[in-house]
Amino acid sequence: MTRIKFTKPARRDLDDIYSYIARDSASMADRVVRRIERLCLVLELAPHSGHPTEVLGSRKFIVPHVPYKVIYRFREDEELVEILHIYHTSRNLP
Repeated sequence: MTRIKFTKPARRDLDDIYSYIARDSASMADRVVRRIERLCLVLELAPHSGHPTEVLGSRKFIVPHVPYKVIYRFREDEELVEILHIYHTSRNLP
């Protein structure tokens, strides 16, 4: 089975998302971050489910009902999905 790994930048993104939302509601921040993490786990079963990005080898998907997109890379040879970044949908990829 494919494994999921959140990179350090992706973990920082989740921390930033939590901190931003928690200014208004810690419980909402917790729900949003857990939803993002849960949906990333779906990639264990369907690592090709996202859409290709402009960056060669990476893919993305939008988290339904919260305005965030997840950028990831599937390393088929290692059966590993690396979550690279998590961005608000209003932002562009760097």
